[in-house]
Amino acid sequence: MITVIEFLVLVCVLGFSLSVATGSKPVSKCLPLLMATVAVIASTGLVLAGRSVAVPILVMSLVCLIAGICLRGREERRRPVLAAGVFALSALALLPALMLASKPTFPALEGPHKVGVRAAEIKDIHRGNDWEAVGNNTRRILIRLWYPAVSIPETASNHRHPPAERQYSSVLSGGGFDPFKLIGEALLDTNTHAWWNVAPLPGSFPLLVFSHGYGGHVATNSVLMEQLASRGYVVVSITHPGESSSLVYLDGQPMPQAPQRRELLAEHAATNLFDAFYLDTAERMAWVVDTFEPIRMVSQRFPVWADDFQSVVSALQGGEFNGDIGDILEYTDFESIGFLGMSAGGGSATAACHSDSRCAAVAALDGGLGLPFLRDAHIRTPALIFEGGYPKRLGAQDLYYEPHSEFGRNPEVTRLVFPDNGHADFTDLALALSPLGKSLFPKLLPVLGPVDGVQSIRAQSQLTARFFDIYLKGQSAGQFPQRELLANPVVRQVDPEPFRAWIKAVTARRARY
Repeated sequence: MITVIEFLVLVCVLGFSLSVATGSKPVSKCLPLLMATVAVIASTGLVLAGRSVAVPILVMSLVCLIAGICLRGREERRRPVLAAGVFALSALALLPALMLASKPTFPALEGPHKVGVRAAEIKDIHRGNDWEAVGNNTRRILIRLWYPAVSIPETASNHRHPPAERQYSSVLSGGGFDPFKLIGEALLDTNTHAWWNVAPLPGSFPLLVFSHGYGGHVATNSVLMEQLASRGYVVVSITHPGESSSLVYLDGQPMPQAPQRRELLAEHAATNLFDAFYLDTAERMAWVVDTFEPIRMVSQRFPVWADDFQSVVSALQGGEFNGDIGDILEYTDFESIGFLGMSAGGGSATAACHSDSRCAAVAALDGGLGLPFLRDAHIRTPALIFEGGYPKRLGAQDLYYEPHSEFGRNPEVTRLVFPDNGHADFTDLALALSPLGKSLFPKLLPVLGPVDGVQSIRAQSQLTARFFDIYLKGQSAGQFPQRELLANPVVRQVDPEPFRAWIKAVTARRARY
């Protein structure tokens, strides 16, 4: 929702419009210009403070100021119409701010442990970087660790984005308009349930390695990270040099973004993903294989990201890192390791887990695609697959992780769909919209759906934690995931019958020829 200053701007614009509309003297000579001037000053302060949604407010405040000057001396019969137009446009300029939550709230921790967080860095001298402007000698992978903590001292700092990272997270920092950054700004000053550099809790905790989506941030899924840590996991969120965003290394150097990243995003956008939702099953699956799999983000970058998982695990096991995390690793159980990721991170996590014998289970949050070698094939480990269903379920992941003839019959591959989730609802951005935003934004850009963000994220964290409890901690599977589904109506199991029917039709057609 709007801030106090933005409300002041709205009052000033309203006062400007009313005073212009009345045309009474001497009010019409002074008050409109005074109101518009106050609005310009206030909105300028918001923009300078890095609030990107204040840019249209500043623009309309300037319009008001110019209109106030131009309206002086106009015929009074035209004043009400002009003033009403200016006010309507000014109110429209406030719409972006109205669509964002004023103070997003992270769901309360559901595990028994308090949560600490620390930053560290991995340097992989054996791989290097394959993109220009990133550095070709050493692959520097920034990581962030969430872990069970003993206690939270009064002097501890809450886990928010550090000031330098907030600078690079702003839409106003350059790099072109990005609606995800615009929404993400609402979360920059939100209190979390994790605290910087607090003492780790002694014990033995399984290791989870997580990757964000393409172009994402190391803290894009902070809610999930801290929920898993509160349940007794050490969770490491990794980055990918040249492709992660808004990051600063431990020495203060910003993580550069490779020029090729923008090309890959443009190529991805050109595949018309939303059009594919409305193809029939046969056309949609052919489109996935022929059009989407070959794009460079999937064919070239997923394998590199999968290697990053393995580099991080090897470095942590071998003590090859920069940063104060040695005491955390003392309590990390490297015999129980799981991988997980969101979007591109989900596709690369499944590939990495299948290829790395150290990984015992994998979870993919709307990963969309696997690598071709996992199409129509058994994945080596248990897998938890989340999918968004808004605006329509794509079903591309049905092609992966199981032989098509056996689809839906492997009890260790759990496929779940969130019918009202857009793609970005599998990140903290699900919390960033106000009720008005949740009703309007999905119609403008359906990467966020109409689902209640708190309910969706709570369901994701409960299901993910329960899955890893079974396969990393050895807990009984019981009625998983049926019991969790009963408690979380925003998610349901994928119906395997449409895919089976398509496979049956394809098999019959091949048999005839």
